[in-house]
Amino acid sequence: MKSIYSIYKERLIEISGKSRSLYCRAVTKKYTYDLGRIIGNDEEAFDDLMNFLWQGKKYSFNVISKDMKDKLYNTFNIEARFKTALTQLDTLEGKEKNAYRLKIERAKKEELAKSILAEVTSLTSLKREIEEFSKETGRYELYIGYPFVTGALSKDLIVKAPLLLFPCVIDVVDDTTVDIELKQDENIQINKVFMLAYAKEKRLNIDELDLDYANPLSSTFKTIEDFLSALRDAGIKFGGEIKKSFDSYDKLKEPRSGDALEIQNACLIGRFPLANSIYNDYLELEKKRTLNEALNELIILKKPKLIKKFDENLYLINALDYAQENTIYNINKDGNFVIYGPPGTGKSQTIVNIIADAICKNKKILVVSQKKAALDVVFNRLGILNNK
Repeated sequence: MKSIYSIYKERLIEISGKSRSLYCRAVTKKYTYDLGRIIGNDEEAFDDLMNFLWQGKKYSFNVISKDMKDKLYNTFNIEARFKTALTQLDTLEGKEKNAYRLKIERAKKEELAKSILAEVTSLTSLKREIEEFSKETGRYELYIGYPFVTGALSKDLIVKAPLLLFPCVIDVVDDTTVDIELKQDENIQINKVFMLAYAKEKRLNIDELDLDYANPLSSTFKTIEDFLSALRDAGIKFGGEIKKSFDSYDKLKEPRSGDALEIQNACLIGRFPLANSIYNDYLELEKKRTLNEALNELIILKKPKLIKKFDENLYLINALDYAQENTIYNINKDGNFVIYGPPGTGKSQTIVNIIADAICKNKKILVVSQKKAALDVVFNRLGILNNK
């Protein structure tokens, strides 16, 4: 039974180039923000972030603020944007030159303010996207991904993935200030999408590795270098080393087939999906080796017991075609049932009538879904029964 759970569990993790947790192609406002670009070569800021992530010594980390204006001026390369104007300034003299210099200085301040606002807007958009996704699915998938690993696992599988994922939230204080906070109720995770992909390609037994660590990680590994050493000892092979600085993500070398795996000093805040919503449920099933009649029928495909006595009458809320009506009849007769099909084939309509039929037969109904939108469709189609 455990092996069956393991097979199904792995199917809930998408191992393909479509998974952003395995191949994050580029920084996009909707899904990611390049924190490494903001910190760059600032060793003090790098140490602050490591203390925040690894040691848990700080409640929050300041990403953008007015106090960072001098640093952000260089980060955003504001001076270079006025190269032409500064060349023109050298051709002027006296009062005209002073007036033009003041004009340039005001323009620089305005340009810096616009750049800061643009960063805050990007983080606000990411925050909104994460919250909307959470409302829709119940999954809050915002992490700080660091460090990254790039290269080829096989001829056809290229990776550009975060190795560690730190669950976090974005706090937009105002138009000039944004902080990030770690989620205290969630564990730091190794990227299980990458680890499972590696295990499959390299035929490595990954069951012996823990993919979750209690906060703070320093209770197990004193430094991130210690953690990387432990992975190498466990058979995860990659080159590169940790530097006290970050590389801009868009400047990372694009991996190609045949490239060895390398650690990259990049750091993104973003949505990195790890598994289907019911993945954790499968972990519990596997751990407890849960076994019951329903699981026998659905997972092991054991033939269900026929229900000897059942009400053959169907109480439908609206008209159905023969296949849909026959489905509801078979549910009454057989019990467990799986309905599947592409969009537009009438799954929701059938589900609504299953509910209506069951309610009329004094049965209790529990409806669950990965997406709230699907529940809304069912709820609205039930119409007057919602008030019962």
